[in-house]
Amino acid sequence: MSVLSGHLLVSVAGWMDMLSDPKRLGLMVMIAVAAIIIGRIVHNLWPKGSNPALWGTLAAVLFVGGLAYAGVAEAAVVVWLFIAAAVVMGVLALVLG
Repeated sequence: MSVLSGHLLVSVAGWMDMLSDPKRLGLMVMIAVAAIIIGRIVHNLWPKGSNPALWGTLAAVLFVGGLAYAGVAEAAVVVWLFIAAAVVMGVLALVLG
């Protein structure tokens, strides 16, 4: 077994460990919900002529990114989930046009 495949197995095991722990999963959900609420608040308060959807999204991503930068490992997972959701929505927008 190569070093890369061994590292990949350890990485997958770490993800599975994180997703199977109820406390960590709950923290991920709370971070995601807080980011969505922050984004919606910014979207509602931002002037309508200045693209509030962009600034609401950036506020949510900045909140989660700040937590990930501060060392909260669960926030890094939420960042990846937000990126995956954006990719899926982009593909659906292209397909359903």
